[in-house]
Amino acid sequence: MNLASWLVEIADKHPKNEALLKGEYCSADYATFRARSSSISDYLKKVLGLQKGDRVAIFLVNSTEYLEIIYAVWFLGGVVVPINSKLHIDEALWIINDSGSKVLFTDKKSIFNDRTYTQLKLTIISTIEKSFFKLYSFSSNRNPIKISKNDLVW
Repeated sequence: MNLASWLVEIADKHPKNEALLKGEYCSADYATFRARSSSISDYLKKVLGLQKGDRVAIFLVNSTEYLEIIYAVWFLGGVVVPINSKLHIDEALWIINDSGSKVLFTDKKSIFNDRTYTQLKLTIISTIEKSFFKLYSFSSNRNPIKISKNDLVW
């Protein structure tokens, strides 16, 4: 079973219930949470060409966007590569390269831009830039692809 199916199921049953909170502020109900994750997934597939089994690194602090990205990766059958946001940049780079990630979501994009990493061959998406929110404008009604019980998700 695809783990993103849980989000779809709860969004169908309780679309208006609070899902993502930033402090006391609700940033998304379950319908919105599902739509955002679906849209990011659609972007990853249609624009970046990600496929089932592709790895996506996440190097950012805990946030609602972190959850949206995790479920987006699962929607397309991808593998989430979580990286502790407190690691040194060189440690994170080792994990990114070793994992074979094709995309990196981060809130530390300036660190990657300030140094030359010729070995880093992936798309870097910053969750703190306005352009991140354009990822919410893709198809919001994707369904999770089928995966087998032995497929890697994390």
